[in-house]
Amino acid sequence: MFEIPFPDQYVRYSSKNQLQVETTLGAPVPPKVLIAGDSHAMHLFRFFDLVGKREGWGAYASGVASEPFLFDYDYDPTLNMGKGKLRNDSLARAYMQYDVVILASLWGSTAYPLDPNFLPAIDRTLRQLLAAGKHVIMTYSCYGRAQSRVRESYLVYRGILDPDPDRFTPEELNGDFYVETKGNAERVQQYVQAHYPQVVWVNLADLIPPTLLYEGMPVMADIHHLNDYGAEMMSQIYKERGWRLIPQSYLQDK
Repeated sequence: MFEIPFPDQYVRYSSKNQLQVETTLGAPVPPKVLIAGDSHAMHLFRFFDLVGKREGWGAYASGVASEPFLFDYDYDPTLNMGKGKLRNDSLARAYMQYDVVILASLWGSTAYPLDPNFLPAIDRTLRQLLAAGKHVIMTYSCYGRAQSRVRESYLVYRGILDPDPDRFTPEELNGDFYVETKGNAERVQQYVQAHYPQVVWVNLADLIPPTLLYEGMPVMADIHHLNDYGAEMMSQIYKERGWRLIPQSYLQDK
């Protein structure tokens, strides 16, 4: 991508360009947490890993590109060679072994809401998880942007450009994509919170600096994914503010 290498943490996330990733994250203890979703789960794997280590929980994490983890659902099998439906069906059988389920997806997608099966699948999944006594968290982590500032940051890194956090206006950075994805995410959030108040909605997207830079470096890998540096930034903010993602009470031995 670049003539002179740019550190990977700024241009990719842990599983970028992989169709499916299954891994364990967090502390080296038996996993009590299930994390599942699309690429917006995968771009948070670094965040979940660091937070889990700090909070003392382990997780099994599953990401399939363009496929939210929802029961009996397959957004578009042509996008992931059917891997999404296979993953969703597999975890629908396995989720009972976990105490906490984190649904991490691009809830602000411009495409998912066009599928008439999308909202009913959210309903079906949340009803089943809550009926089974699971602590359910839904994370939203990144609004779409008009640009990621990666190329500009590379030129700064090479000394071709002077650093200037304010080089672009908010309108130039965000564009219509930001407005649309933010609106879509807020509609899903409002629906979930109105119908399933037990579900915890965690909006990580608001932790992204308006400039899309943290200490002078880009936090996004592309126009709608965090890079690993951005995920690490979110973990650091959690630490500095003394926040917990998962209450200790949900992690006690039963």
